[in-house]
Amino acid sequence: QNMTLTSCLGYGSFWQNLRAKHGRQIIPHHNVPHKVIKLLKYRLNDTYKARWSAPFVDCLLSIPLTNTLTADLGYTFFYPVHFKGQGHWKLRHMHFTQTNDSSKSFGQKGTAGLRWALSDRLELGALCSLSQFKAKGGHTKAKIRHYAHGRQPAHEMSRLCADYALTVSYAF
Repeated sequence: QNMTLTSCLGYGSFWQNLRAKHGRQIIPHHNVPHKVIKLLKYRLNDTYKARWSAPFVDCLLSIPLTNTLTADLGYTFFYPVHFKGQGHWKLRHMHFTQTNDSSKSFGQKGTAGLRWALSDRLELGALCSLSQFKAKGGHTKAKIRHYAHGRQPAHEMSRLCADYALTVSYAF
């Protein structure tokens, strides 16, 4: 049983769909900042959708620990990363879009896992990964009510995410 190092090239996309619900907006008193004069009773129903996509290079090191147990360690580098985010803030009647300059953006992901061979064809696994994306040099286009407000700089957007998976593999 030998260690193996596998590499690949590819393209990946990651989506986020966020929603804020059942909250309240606090409006501070304009003359005395530490006092609150009004608590709006509107229910929040704000959304934000983000998409990160990029070509990647990936390396995976597989280390046999026993006849049936294998440890996997991996690293993936994403460049250039393209980011697009769209949001709607109900209380402000605001729609906005964010994009970036992909030449200033990157992502990376580290993975660790274990695989148990139950037979020649059946394998169970557990996997954990931590990924980070940074999109720099972007802009935001906003529209409040029916008025466009042009482009504003969006200096950096980032995503930090941990993923966990249990897997079952069967070789035909």
